[in-house]
Amino acid sequence: MSLRENERRELTRVVDRCRKLLAWVAPDGRTSGEIYDQLERVYGFTRDGEPRPLDGLHLSSQERSVALQLREWHTHLSRTARGTPAQQQRAAFRRMAEEAAFTVLHRLVALRMAEE
Repeated sequence: MSLRENERRELTRVVDRCRKLLAWVAPDGRTSGEIYDQLERVYGFTRDGEPRPLDGLHLSSQERSVALQLREWHTHLSRTARGTPAQQQRAAFRRMAEEAAFTVLHRLVALRMAEE
């Protein structure tokens, strides 16, 4: 099924708006969105991408398991990034948020398509 031009523009507008709600990096480098908030508030990452020690967080066993997996993923992404260690951490944090946002968005679209 091919989309008409107006449908394509509307879809682009909706996807852009969803991405901003989930994970967005402003031109000045500030981050915002639900994914960044959860990574910071729940799982203990700073906005600079540095993971805080788990001992200081009040996590359930399931949240702790997720936090450990996120830290492993962050370490892997940091190793593949370029720049200083601080730049690598920040790049890994942003990539985590972007990939999580795309995953959420794709799942929402798939659910919506399944409804029809």
